Amino acid sequence: MNETPDIGALVADTRSERLAIVTDVADRRLTLRPPGGPGNEEWQAMPAHVREADPAETLRAQTAEATAVIRRGLTDQAV
Repeated sequence: MNETPDIGALVADTRSERLAIVTDVADRRLTLRPPGGPGNEEWQAMPAHVREADPAETLRAQTAEATAVIRRGLTDQAV
């Protein structure tokens, strides 16, 4: 990726082969987290090692986010 992606962008980390959401940009490094909400492990990557997620990856990430929201809602109701 030639440009630094915006915070909130969905990217594919080409080194770890994982989908991620950009949560921070500092010192030319990206802080990434997997789709699915807070509580997941974050990691860092250089902008050169990420690319924009393709449409299939975007759909997969949206599904993961929606599932996480539903699970959190079910957990809250069970308590």
